[in-house]
Amino acid sequence: MVDHPNEQKAQAPPASVTLDPSDRGALVEALTAHLIAAGVDVKRKPSINHPRASVIIRCSGGGLTQDVAISPHPDQDGRWLWFWLWADGLRGEGPLRPEQMCPGEEIETATTAVAKVLGVRPVAV
Repeated sequence: MVDHPNEQKAQAPPASVTLDPSDRGALVEALTAHLIAAGVDVKRKPSINHPRASVIIRCSGGGLTQDVAISPHPDQDGRWLWFWLWADGLRGEGPLRPEQMCPGEEIETATTAVAKVLGVRPVAV
């Protein structure tokens, strides 16, 4: 088996740590690590076309792709929420429509939801 530098390998889930719910960077890093450990391919990209999203994570697996975003909580200053970004229209070419998924610090909830939508089963390590 040849290793490819851009290939993400499934790995054991990161150890549970207490996350600061106001630290967006730590939340993004934690979700990225958990998704990779669950066998989901991820790419982070800046939010250009969606004003509420500050960081978008493009998740791929099971032949599907789904974007999720972390955005400020509308009712709790300094807190973050994970949102699905659903695209309307043929092949998702329409405008993005956000749907709240879970609080930013609920990394396991977000990981499970994304893996379920993509149909990704955990990979043995």
